[in-house]
Amino acid sequence: MNIGRLNIPKPDMGNVAFVHDIQARLYLHYSRLLENEGPGAIVLKALEKDPRVQALEGQLISRGSGAATFEIKNLAMWFLWAANECESLVAERNLNRFLDSENIPVINTLWVIGIEVDNPIVLENGVGIISVEQMPDSREKEQYLEI
Repeated sequence: MNIGRLNIPKPDMGNVAFVHDIQARLYLHYSRLLENEGPGAIVLKALEKDPRVQALEGQLISRGSGAATFEIKNLAMWFLWAANECESLVAERNLNRFLDSENIPVINTLWVIGIEVDNPIVLENGVGIISVEQMPDSREKEQYLEI
């Protein structure tokens, strides 16, 4: 038991059950795979040796409305997820496309409550309205499906 400065036992946070959103659940799951000797560790080591990945170290990567510093571990977790969801060849092709590209196209979303559509509506300049069910799995999709 760990005792705090006031001689009060500190709670064991490892046993506390938290409700995680999809992003946190995926992160926890795939980050554990990087720690073991297995496919995750192999992927991480291969990425660490790739000069295209090394060139991304310290760079800012777009995260929608903001940016985050590139981390090889996050790329390795993405690859494991993609290979698990699609197949290894598709994940590898998309990884190479990302690493070989100077610019990466992104899709910006604006989540709106109150508009419901049965079929996608195409507007001008690549803008469209689609149902929340057709959006990719994400933290925002989970939140909007709960509303």
